[in-house]
Amino acid sequence: MSQQESITELVQRIRSKSEAMSEVVDQVSDHSESALESNVLPFPDQQSYLSFPLKKRYHINEFLWIESDEDFVRQAYQHLLGREPDSEGFEAYLNELKVGEFRVNVLHLLAASEEAKTRGVHLRGFRRCSTLYRSLVAKTGGLGRKISGFAKWANVRYLRPLSEGRNSLPLQFAGIKQYQAEMNSCLDARDNEIASLNQALKESRKATSLLKSEIGIYHRTLNTYCRNLEEQSVSSNRLLAEQAEPGSPLDMRLEEFYIAFENQFRGSQELIRQRLSLYLPVINRALEEGDESGVVIDIGAGRGEWLKLAAEQGWQTSGVDLNPVMVDICQDAGLDVQLNDALAFLKEKPDASVHAITGFHIVEHLPFAVLFSIVEEIRRVLVPGGVLIFETPNPENLQVGGHLFYHDPTHRNPVTPVSLEYLVRYLGFGEAEILRLNPMRAPKELPHEIQHHLYGAQDYALIAFAGSEE
Repeated sequence: MSQQESITELVQRIRSKSEAMSEVVDQVSDHSESALESNVLPFPDQQSYLSFPLKKRYHINEFLWIESDEDFVRQAYQHLLGREPDSEGFEAYLNELKVGEFRVNVLHLLAASEEAKTRGVHLRGFRRCSTLYRSLVAKTGGLGRKISGFAKWANVRYLRPLSEGRNSLPLQFAGIKQYQAEMNSCLDARDNEIASLNQALKESRKATSLLKSEIGIYHRTLNTYCRNLEEQSVSSNRLLAEQAEPGSPLDMRLEEFYIAFENQFRGSQELIRQRLSLYLPVINRALEEGDESGVVIDIGAGRGEWLKLAAEQGWQTSGVDLNPVMVDICQDAGLDVQLNDALAFLKEKPDASVHAITGFHIVEHLPFAVLFSIVEEIRRVLVPGGVLIFETPNPENLQVGGHLFYHDPTHRNPVTPVSLEYLVRYLGFGEAEILRLNPMRAPKELPHEIQHHLYGAQDYALIAFAGSEE
């Protein structure tokens, strides 16, 4: 057989072997693609090929699917030679693989070594590839080396990136599916939260609707009550206005009742004169020395005991009261007393025209705003050095403040000594003092504080002098 015929036959054999290998590659590719489509990997996962058990028989596919060249060389040494690779061999094989050497050849060299044979390790699956490769190189000479070089270049340029990409696809798909599962789980959780919120919102709207309905009912009921109260108030006020008009039968009966009440509980006129006489030296102090024609006004003149006593001193006296029966009693006694409101009465007086103004047991009958205005007017009409005298029940005595005070149905509220003194000082009075009067008889064995609050002064007097105008 000529050399030309031998080369021709060898080329035909190479072609037939190449076609057979191509079919094998196509089958492997189809199998891989179908496995990818079904999410079933045709090769061990990364955890298994990094630590698959040592054994006596292997197939090259167990090594070819290892991802990196470094891991491939280490696993080949560990399983075929039973040891870690030495640095020289490790670097040599890595360099070969980087320039295009096939992993099959590396596996063949390691499996054919004396170490592998001594260990009795058998490697299947690469014999046909190895035989074809060696035959090609041996029989074609330079052509075989060129074909081998081309194959190495194709391996580095196309096949290895394609293999690495194909190897990574299942991991990428697995990662995508895991991410998709996590996203689905997160979306399901969000859907559940939204459903819960929608349910809560629905219940809240229902509760709000019921609450609005109840509020509407209450509002209508309240409007009905208010209208009824307004009608009753108008009717009651009309009735009271008709009965309490000055001169009406009811008004006259009330005034007569109060006269009888004072006669019963305030004391006789002689007793009242005796008690009020302690204020005469105070009035004399307010008058100019040697002046016996001082002007004295009494607010709430009552039965006129004080005005009689003051008139006997030669002073110019006058008074005012709202009770017509009281006014008649005073006028019958020859006293200058008007039926009028105290504030209106004072407003008619000129500035600095009166030496003394008194009010015995009127403070407790007045609203605070009226009391405030009356004290303002008193300060205006008093001459510099003039005196204001108020006498009122003393709430420091707990029997008075908590019980006796309310015997009189016309009393509004007690006024404490501290607050009344502060009021007159605030409105411009200078010197002011408190006199505590008419103490109760107390057991001697009681402590002082208890005597003071249970048996102390039943009344007190405020004495305040108007300062000179600045």
